[in-house]
Amino acid sequence: MIQNNVPFWKIGMWMIILALSLANISLLWSLGGEATVADNNVNEKKPMSLDLTYIKDPGCPDCFNIELVESELGRLAVAIGDKEILESTSSAGKKLIEKYAITKLPTVIIEGKINENATLAELWPRIGKVVDGVFILTDVQPPYMDLETGTKRGDFGIVLLTDLSCKECYDVTLHQNALEGLAMVTDKIEIYDAATPSAKKYIKDYKIVKLPTLIVTGDADAYPGFKQVWPGVGTNEPDGAYVFRSVEQMGTYRDLETGKVVVVAK
Repeated sequence: MIQNNVPFWKIGMWMIILALSLANISLLWSLGGEATVADNNVNEKKPMSLDLTYIKDPGCPDCFNIELVESELGRLAVAIGDKEILESTSSAGKKLIEKYAITKLPTVIIEGKINENATLAELWPRIGKVVDGVFILTDVQPPYMDLETGTKRGDFGIVLLTDLSCKECYDVTLHQNALEGLAMVTDKIEIYDAATPSAKKYIKDYKIVKLPTLIVTGDADAYPGFKQVWPGVGTNEPDGAYVFRSVEQMGTYRDLETGKVVVVAK
């Protein structure tokens, strides 16, 4: 297995496409991207204060860091009043989950004058629900716990196949950077050269004809941006894997059928 130490040197077209699909898939990016100068000017005169209650599943320590919401609210000049962190197994946590029909964890419940900020008032129904003047985040970024099925969503791994004999070929770690740009982060990473037995098996099993490429395994379908973009760049295999096919979008590659290197203009 090759060590993943190749630096990120080029932004491929796929990374740009994936990055564009980030819009409105979670509170973190929505809050960070929709603040207006007008709202900030108003808040400078009269800071808005909101109370936050986080509910987390103790069985999912690597779930989405819901507390990032706090810093994003701060970017809108929103002051944080009372803050509480509850576990879903606690009495208080269970009551809130039942009261607000919460189906995904972690989540945040926001109370106060939630509609005082025009930007937030418009945003709330797009990323969650408002019940009796209280906002509950429902558009939770993976990984998260699905309380209806009792399963964790968003666990995935990647296999990067490269060709060390092709010095001109694009940097296969561009795929990893692209996924990270979509908030898809994993420590389950395998990198193989085309000459290794593992790579040869992947190439045969998935009828791969161009290298480098990416194989995604696991619950990548839980990520809305990935689900939206993938049909245009890759295939869904019968065993559940996702194989990237549009390698020409990334840069120069080797055609395994002809053995030739296909140079793509930068």
